[in-house]
Formats: sequence, C-alpha cells, structure tokens
Amino acid sequence: MRRRFVSVAALLIGLIGCFLMVTAAPAAAVFTENQIGCQGSAVITADDGTTTSVDAKDASVKLPGSGSAKWSGAITTTTHNHSGEVKLKLAVFDIGLGSWGPSKNAGNASTASGTKKIPSALKQVPVGKYVLSGFHRGDEGGCAGHMTVELDGSPTSNAAGIVSLAGTVLTGALMALAAMARAAKGAVR
Repeated sequence: MRRRFVSVAALLIGLIGCFLMVTAAPAAAVFTENQIGCQGSAVITADDGTTTSVDAKDASVKLPGSGSAKWSGAITTTTHNHSGEVKLKLAVFDIGLGSWGPSKNAGNASTASGTKKIPSALKQVPVGKYVLSGFHRGDEGGCAGHMTVELDGSPTSNAAGIVSLAGTVLTGALMALAAMARAAKGAVR
C-alpha cells in the first residue's frame, strides 16, 4: 500500500511539473483589439548587464528572470478614465508585471514611460514559454494583445524547476520499476 501511495504521489508531482513547464502559448504577438493605436516597447536589462529590446509587435521574446525594464507606451487616440495591466500567464496563476489607473487623464497625456524592476516572483518560474498579455482601456476605446515569452535560464535555477525535474525523474524511475515488476510477475506464471 505504501509503495502504491509513493508511486501515485511521484506521478502527481511529475504531472504537475510537466503542467507548469508546458503551457499553451500563442505562436506570435497578436493585437486582439487596437481601436486607439497602441504602441509599446521596452529594453530589458538582466542582472548581468545584457540587454534585450522588445516591441509590442514582436512574435516572441527571450527574457531573463530578473533585472529591470525601461519601457515606453503611446496611443494615437488619447483616452480618459483609463486603466490597464500587463501580466505573465502561468498554468495556475498570473504574475502582474505592471498596472496603471484608473486615471482621469486630465492632462490629455498620450505617452508614458518609466523603469520597472522585474518582480522577484519571476525568479521562481521554471524556464519555458509563457503568455504575456496586456490591455489599456478608456472612454474612447482600448487595445489588448498577447505574445510568447521564453524565460531564459537553467531548469535547475529555481525551486520549481528542481521539483519538476525531480518529479519527472522519480516518476520515470517508478514507472520503470513497475514495468519490471509486471514483467517479472508475468514470467512467473
């Protein structure tokens, strides 16, 4: 009974690890809505000083799990009473990378820029491909879209990656043992 429980637990850990590492991601950047002429870009600087440029029209991008982003955004139609957000979709939850508003935008601003540190929670996300999505909405309309983001690094660079790999290896080993036991049982008959 105990052996069966360990086998089931190992299988569940391996499946959860695979589920977290293999998430559905779009093939390219897609503006699902762009009534107001949204544009955006960022220069990501990793902790080791390497930089990556990203544009809202990029199909995919490979990013570090830590560092900072110098970003800028613009709209061709100025919006009022607006808000928005950018988030990284994981298998079970999302990590917020930035949000704004609600804002009346009394100054009629149509551009914004700044620098933001990449959230430390991203360091715990296993290496893999994920969906980055975002939107901006106001009284005059909105825009929304998503792109594929590949997080750079080693599968053993964080606890989630180590647990996923260990679960996969343990599951494989237990499945091999079960197959050998079944073969031995069949040979005895």
